[in-house]
Amino acid sequence: MRIPPFPPPPLPPPHPSRRPPGSISAVAHSTGGAALLLLPRRSWWCRAAAAAVAAVAAAATGAESDRAASWWRLVGRTMRLFLLAVLLWCSCARAGCEPKIVNIGAVLSQKRYEQVFKDAVTQANQVYGRDKFKLTAISVTHKPNAIQMALSVCEDLISSQVYAILVSHPPQSNDHLTPTPVSYTAGFYRIPVVGLTTRMSIYSDKSIHLSFLRTVPPYSHQAHVWFDLMREFNWNHIILIVSDDHEGRAAQKRLETLLEERETKNKKRNYENLDQLSYDNKRGPKAEKVLQFSQETNLTALLLEAKELEARVIILSASEEDAAAVYKAARFLNMTGSGYVWLVGEREMSGKALSEAPDGTFPPQDTEPCHYQKAPSFFCVW
Repeated sequence: MRIPPFPPPPLPPPHPSRRPPGSISAVAHSTGGAALLLLPRRSWWCRAAAAAVAAVAAAATGAESDRAASWWRLVGRTMRLFLLAVLLWCSCARAGCEPKIVNIGAVLSQKRYEQVFKDAVTQANQVYGRDKFKLTAISVTHKPNAIQMALSVCEDLISSQVYAILVSHPPQSNDHLTPTPVSYTAGFYRIPVVGLTTRMSIYSDKSIHLSFLRTVPPYSHQAHVWFDLMREFNWNHIILIVSDDHEGRAAQKRLETLLEERETKNKKRNYENLDQLSYDNKRGPKAEKVLQFSQETNLTALLLEAKELEARVIILSASEEDAAAVYKAARFLNMTGSGYVWLVGEREMSGKALSEAPDGTFPPQDTEPCHYQKAPSFFCVW
């Protein structure tokens, strides 16, 4: 005669003091043993998992079986492994709900801007962060030379596993404050570098600075504004004075490209109408003369050559020091008063150049702290 196995005694619920606050329990019984699962009450998926476990356990305990006790021990072990897997899954899922820490590095021109950067990151966390991610500010200041700057980026920023690096470049022409070492070092690790105040055109060359991004356009893009002004006021002849450096050549190339495209469109449109006279009358603006100069150039003689031309609209693209020297020579030749129009950019109206600039000019630029305050929001909406 076979004696059926006796069911195990009911398992008493755990003492309330031993339960973690805000949790529910799912108890599973079997002949081979019992298991207790504590899950957070706040998560609906945890409650659903607990209900599923309880249902499986009830089905296992309520089923009548004629098999041997070894079969029940096997079922009990399987149930314990299942509950352990559910518990591990719930723990991992709960850990995944924590906000992700995103370290943002910054290379600041001066130490007094560190607090401005930290306040901007804190404000970005309040507006955009919430439960998804949390920005953390890590900043360093510019170093006296490129080697020290590259070492600081490696030791202080890259070692902290930053996701991106902000770098500033004040309007003052300090060579040791250029973002070049930061861009080279971070580009080796494919870390994005965001230039906040960098206006040099060289950083738009992706063959050199492959991970460099910018929030402000390069100086050479000011040629679009010059071109629009020339069309708006029907200035068909201009004099272009550029310094013999990368920025001057970039501005000259972009402006000449715009003028050539305009000339080609007008020529094609009027030739289709077989109206040569209309083409001649509607020719677009062009550069009557392009004058390049260097530090060794006699600016007085250069401007005398420009003064002999018919055009009275002068476009200047030069560095701060060169622009100041050009303004001084132009004032000496009475070329800054009535009858002349000077079109310049931000670089030609900063620092020393602004003090020598003709009357009626003003610098259209933001201060450096303004760029720090706007930068963290760039990563939040990226």
